[in-house]
Amino acid sequence: MHGFGHRLLDLLFPPRCLFCSGVIRRDRAACESCEPHLSRMEGSLCPVCGKGQRDCVCRAEPFGFVRCTAPFAYDGRVKNGILTLKREARSKAADYFGEAMARQVRLAYGDRAFDWVTYVPDAPDNTRGFNQARLLAEVVAVRLGINCTEPPILKLPGRMPQHNQSLAGRLDNAAQSYQKSGGSLPGVVLMVDDVMTTGSTLDRCARLLRESGSDAVYCVAAAATLRQNMFDDNNLT
Repeated sequence: MHGFGHRLLDLLFPPRCLFCSGVIRRDRAACESCEPHLSRMEGSLCPVCGKGQRDCVCRAEPFGFVRCTAPFAYDGRVKNGILTLKREARSKAADYFGEAMARQVRLAYGDRAFDWVTYVPDAPDNTRGFNQARLLAEVVAVRLGINCTEPPILKLPGRMPQHNQSLAGRLDNAAQSYQKSGGSLPGVVLMVDDVMTTGSTLDRCARLLRESGSDAVYCVAAAATLRQNMFDDNNLT
């Protein structure tokens, strides 16, 4: 009966690939056509922002975080998968990206010990009903064996989104959108977000974590935006 129930469920609601929406087996998240062609962050990468030389977003003033890394480039099929995660809060999407992020943390940060995993907060007027960064952080924390905790940071309601803004606009908007909640988070922190574009949001949140007692902040995103896609309307941070 159990097997029949799964077959009936697959017939009525077939599992779909995160990246192309093609029908796949229930035990998979990506189809065999998409998996080998996902855009990955590879080659010579900046040791701070985690992007390639052409896409580096480091500036004269150092970021509030020590380093950022991401397993994927926010392009093509990966972009489709991130947008699926943002729209639907599918556990399979969070699991897929979260596991890739945990592997990337081990690869990029080696034996760096973290006391906490936390995430970029969302505004209370968020209409999605969930925070995709939190979903990813929970998976990353489990895979790395680290406690996941709510950040001592608030995102203020009614703020303008980051997309469609210039670099200067993103910096100013991030500075105005987040504030300390009054709590503390000591130790070395791994902060999670879905997409790293200019680093403005991660920078602001990392600075607030430092002001809240964190000794150092490292970041991991599911994907990093390439320069040609930097100011697309679906890029968030």
